[in-house]
Amino acid sequence: MRTTILFLAVALAACSSAEPGAPGVRLTARVDRSLVQSTDSVRISLTLTNVSAQPMQVMPAEAYGFCMHAFEVFDVRNRPVSVAQGLCALVSIWVPAPVTLRSMESIEINDWWKPAESSIDGAPLVPGAYVLRGRVFAGDQLARSAGRTVVVQ
Repeated sequence: MRTTILFLAVALAACSSAEPGAPGVRLTARVDRSLVQSTDSVRISLTLTNVSAQPMQVMPAEAYGFCMHAFEVFDVRNRPVSVAQGLCALVSIWVPAPVTLRSMESIEINDWWKPAESSIDGAPLVPGAYVLRGRVFAGDQLARSAGRTVVVQ
């Protein structure tokens, strides 16, 4: 079983190597570990870079985390994983102001994925390979990174 899971993880990583991004930006993602227990947390670190010649308004790093995550997760069948989020009434009161990224400037965004607090169609996650992909707002578009595979034991 462990060999099958690791094979699937390598296959997913190979399929997810292209950086899809969005025009004018580059979003790269790193995870702090690729093999975890379901009760562990995975830190996903993102670097959003304005690769265009024009300044761009982006959501600040502090906009992501408890209320809105900077990533999305999929299982090996490409089904979306529901990631726990806080109920944030404060979002209607406090909306962080966008920041301006000049050409070739970057911001760093860190977020956490907790497999034990995630589900697929309401069911807890089963052991297996999952793909985390950065997803942040840049200008009037949604930027996505290449996927990073994490195996949950």
